[in-house]
Amino acid sequence: MSAWHEETEVRPEVGRLVRLVGHDIRGKLGIIKNSVYYLGMKVDRENPKIAKHLGILEREIKACNDLVVLLMDWLAPKQPQKTPVDVNALLQEILGDYAPSGVQVTLALKPGLPQAVVDAFHLREVLESILRYRLAVLGEGDSLQIISRGDGPVYIDFIDSGDGFQREELDDLLAVEQRDELFPFRLGLAVAQRLLRLNGGVLEGESKKGIGTRLSVALPTS
Repeated sequence: MSAWHEETEVRPEVGRLVRLVGHDIRGKLGIIKNSVYYLGMKVDRENPKIAKHLGILEREIKACNDLVVLLMDWLAPKQPQKTPVDVNALLQEILGDYAPSGVQVTLALKPGLPQAVVDAFHLREVLESILRYRLAVLGEGDSLQIISRGDGPVYIDFIDSGDGFQREELDDLLAVEQRDELFPFRLGLAVAQRLLRLNGGVLEGESKKGIGTRLSVALPTS
């Protein structure tokens, strides 16, 4: 298993600036979103071209907002507020919000799993970021199994039947320098790694080319 190490250190004043600018941008995106919603009530949504472009606006506003949040949490994450978290219940709740097309997702949850002592909002972001990444790279007919296990630390495994990675590709999985269609998802993984570190957790991965990949989250229980 490979564990990724923290690389980006941000001075406190830069972190505060990132959060201030991020909140300002999100506020402006909220205003734009409300205006699009208002216009959508005033125009003919039955017109295919109008409906198409309203959909593009709504989708891109959400994508921009999500990207700003990821940048804020990568460069200037909030300090965790740790409480006991029912990991099994959280996984079931998250899976209920996703409807992957063509990917078979199954849960294997250990009964009586100890509660993780972490920030609940951080953990949700971690698990959603990993799930979004795996669903983005898996294709029709692939499978993804999510397993909870452990008696001391709590472990969550994301095991897929995708193409897998070479060792150097796995080492670069959290690299955010390359700008391509998977950039937001790799940034999400980098955020997940950072939030886990703040909560005393670890993100590890192993992969075999042509067989699949396992991403594992380890969470403290005290």
